[in-house]
Formats: sequence, structure tokens, C-alpha cells
Amino acid sequence: MGLFKSKSCPACGGKIGMPPFRVADNVKICSACETMLRGRYNITIRGAGHYDELQSLDIGKARDIIDGMKREQRKDIDAYSGRYGNIMTVTDVFTVPEEGLDEGGSEIAALKGRCAVLGFCEAGSFGKNDRVLFLGESGEREAAVLALVPCTGAYSFETLLIAGAHKNTVGANANAWLVSDIDRKDIRTGDKIVRA
Repeated sequence: MGLFKSKSCPACGGKIGMPPFRVADNVKICSACETMLRGRYNITIRGAGHYDELQSLDIGKARDIIDGMKREQRKDIDAYSGRYGNIMTVTDVFTVPEEGLDEGGSEIAALKGRCAVLGFCEAGSFGKNDRVLFLGESGEREAAVLALVPCTGAYSFETLLIAGAHKNTVGANANAWLVSDIDRKDIRTGDKIVRA
């Protein structure tokens, strides 16, 4: 009788749909929480197999991370929404690898060595070819989005970039990797990426 009974997500209270996503101790969370956490907890390759870091995350820690992200999101929307409708927070900064992207074609090869960020889209949306502003300690820098790869649990940044079989946009409450023409020294974790 309880086969189709819907359960509430222990992280946010929302409805758990199908398929459910799992954290430590086989606890199920909703797709909205999985989308918020994905990017910080991705699937990695270990030897011949794959390991989903999200499945080792304790539900209490997951709840704390999501609550913190939502607090930061509300604060940023209050601070920036009068000027910008699209807001992303940089959670990691790295350089696109110089090796391993050859099978992606010339467009992907041209991204080697470029600055890439992992960001959490707090409001609006971002896409490939957008003109954006990076706001942070080093001031305000304009840049172009050369590639945008939404985070998914199934694949790494490099795999998705090479495959090109992904959406080139990301919306609110999701994580994405964004490659731009900004100099890596001009961007730091916690900086904001905005667009009118």
C-alpha cells in the first residue's frame, strides 16, 4: 500500500521524486538538493570504477551546506538584484588541463590553459557566449563565457567538455563549470559573476 507514498526530503522538506538521490547511510534526498550539492560532490574515477562523493556525505552535513548556500543566496540576491538579474558565486578556480582534451576537436583544444571556475548560480541564468562581470577583491573585470558545462553526477568536467553533449546554460540553484577569457589571477573563490 505504501509503494507510491511520497516521502519528504530530509534536507529541505521537499518531495522526493524518482529517481531518488542518495547520501550516506542510503538516505534519499530530492533532486533539487542533489543539484545544489552536485559540483561540490561529484563522481570521480578510481581505478576501473566510479565513486560518487555525494554518497559519503552525512545528511546533517548536507543540510548544513544547503542551509548555508541558501543564506548566502538570499544575501547576494538582496545585495545585487537591484543591478543584476543573474548572479553566480565562484566556489572553485582552476585551469583547463593542457592534456587530455585533444579528442574534443579544435574548439575544445582552444580552451586549454584557460581560467575555469566552478560556480553556484544563485539567480537568473548563464550561458555560453554571455558577457559577464567578475566582481571581487581585484575589482570589476569584464569577460566572455567561452564554455559553460552544467555539473552532473555522472561525468567529470573534462568528460562533459569533450563530449559537448550538454546544455550550454545553467539556471538558478544549480552548479556549473564556466570557462572564460579572464586571467586566473583576477578571480578568487567567493567572487561573484554577474550579468544584467
